[in-house]
Amino acid sequence: MARMKKMDKFVGIVEKILTGYGAKKTNEFLGYPWAMDTKAGRLFIKPDGEPSTVYSIFCRFQNPKDAKENGLESNPFTGKWNFHFAREKSCLYVFETGLREILKEKT
Repeated sequence: MARMKKMDKFVGIVEKILTGYGAKKTNEFLGYPWAMDTKAGRLFIKPDGEPSTVYSIFCRFQNPKDAKENGLESNPFTGKWNFHFAREKSCLYVFETGLREILKEKT
């Protein structure tokens, strides 16, 4: 029960981060409830709220080729760009840092 509350809190924080960066709630792609446009193309996001020993945020680019061309270390075949950490703060920090980077304008 306590683990579930922690995971609900984690999902709430991720959703707050997402709305702050302009992501929209949608179910347009394979059960990923969030989507946003980035310099690497459309990104779909699903924070994992299942009780676990790791904190996870599952992300997937609509077009893996665009993500690769933008230098991202996502899966070149599926476009998956996932975050898994034992510590909540680490997961949130690395996710938000990566998100900020892909939202920057190309120079």
